[in-house]
Amino acid sequence: IKELEIMSGKLKKAFARLEELDSDKAKIIQFLYHELLTPLNHVGASQVIDSKELSDDNRAMLEIVKKGFNRLNLLIKAFMDYFEFMGSELTINKKTIEIDQHVTKILNDLKQSISSRNLVIDADFNEAPSIKFDPDYFDLALRVIIQNAINHSDKEGTIQIQTKKSAEGTTRLIVGDKGTGILRENLEKIFHAFDLENYYHHEEGFGLNLSKVKYIVETHEGKIWAESEGLEKGTRFIIEV
Repeated sequence: IKELEIMSGKLKKAFARLEELDSDKAKIIQFLYHELLTPLNHVGASQVIDSKELSDDNRAMLEIVKKGFNRLNLLIKAFMDYFEFMGSELTINKKTIEIDQHVTKILNDLKQSISSRNLVIDADFNEAPSIKFDPDYFDLALRVIIQNAINHSDKEGTIQIQTKKSAEGTTRLIVGDKGTGILRENLEKIFHAFDLENYYHHEEGFGLNLSKVKYIVETHEGKIWAESEGLEKGTRFIIEV
């Protein structure tokens, strides 16, 4: 009960952040209700557990309760972090950075996820080896995009990371996979936080990171979009600055 009271207090503070943001409050409330309802309902189940002699069924029930509360804790943290990030004015320090160095670092950090799926990384930065971007925010944005590609790739699939120069002279960074794919009507929705119809975000996540990436890219006066021919036909994310 005490833990619930602490969580409730954190949620109240988080809701106060809504006054500082221009967002769809009704959608956010609906999202929170959807995400919080199941784990909170599990609290009632904990009352039937015999703490002295746990049966197999009670142990299973206890695991359900733990998982529910763990997800609830993750949600509250993600919720707080999201509004703190989106409610702030980013201070950016643009520099000309070598893309391959940053990609190599991120791939090294994610090598366990990559190897667990036996993925092949096909990288080519010859056409546009550098980009003008804040190094820290570039790493943050690129990590999210690459992690998404990993999450939605089939085992033994290929992830392509490449750069192109557009006709207007801008640099395009493209990360593509051949996995899950996205319905055409959802290509815009994946960048909208708290969208319950967001079918793309990973089952362990809450669909917030792509919205943060969009904010970062647009703060750099750039654009980001996704392309897909449909379900099971892969996805390409393009960042243009």
